[in-house]
Formats: sequence, structure tokens, C-alpha cells
Amino acid sequence: MLDVRTGATLATWASAGEPALDHVEFSPDGRYLSAIRFRTGGPRLALFDVDAGGERVLPVAVNPAFEAPCDWIGDGALQCRVVPDEKAPPPAAFVSPNMIEHTGGAARTRTYGNLLNDAYEEALFEHYFSSTLAVVDVGGRVRRIGETTGLLARVTPSPDGLRALVI
Repeated sequence: MLDVRTGATLATWASAGEPALDHVEFSPDGRYLSAIRFRTGGPRLALFDVDAGGERVLPVAVNPAFEAPCDWIGDGALQCRVVPDEKAPPPAAFVSPNMIEHTGGAARTRTYGNLLNDAYEEALFEHYFSSTLAVVDVGGRVRRIGETTGLLARVTPSPDGLRALVI
């Protein structure tokens, strides 16, 4: 981190082990940096205390399937898309009919709308891309928000952090 007035280095976030951080953001008060840490065990929310110079990885499995999974909603809390059930296994393979309709004419290239070939691939997609909306404070406490589990492609918090636009 640099002081923009002098160019001096104020702090360096040297994450323990191999560097694997993404979606790095300042908290509104500038005291913390948040990031998604990609390592063994799945993506986790990591915080860097700017003044103390220390990293903490919070025990919350976030889901970055649709870009950055967390947004600051105040000085000490983030709104995150978290994994609904970290212990749930992926769906077992099953046979399903593969129906293709072709009404005739040239069909030399595949359309992008048909990338999931069957019901099993759809079940896998739903398993890995589903999230639950939660509020995570800098102490690591997680409060899941109601019945918000599903394919949450985009979640935008209101400026006051009291509402969220879910798409």
C-alpha cells in the first residue's frame, strides 16, 4: 500500500504461503483490506489490518462464481455471497435424456445457449454457482440473510448498507 502524497510504502500484504488473492478492496474507513484468498480448501474471505499489518482469514466459504462475492456495507461489515452448505457433496452422476431439437437447415456451429448438455450438468452448475447472502463482520461472525439461497448473479448493496439489489 502506498501513501499517494509521498509515494512511500506504508504496508505490504504478504499473504502466508503462495500468493493467491483476488478482489482486493478497502473498507470505507480505510482500516482494512478485504480479499478473496484462493488456496486449498476453497475460496475464503481474508482481511488485512492496515495499521497492525496483519492478515486474518475468516472461517467463511465465499462463492466467487459470479465475480467479486463481497462488498463493504459499513466500516466493520461486508455483504457476501457464501457457499450454502460447504459440506454438501456435488450431485452424483445420473443418466438423463439428452434432447436435441433440429428443425432442419444448416447447423454447422453450436450456439452458446446450449453449453449444458443434460440435467446432470445443470445440477452441477446449480451446485457450484448457488450462493446464500450473508453479512460477515470483521470479527468473523456470519449472519445468513433469510431465504436467499439460489443463483445470485449480482448483489449490489444500497449506500446505507440496509438493502440489497439481488439479480
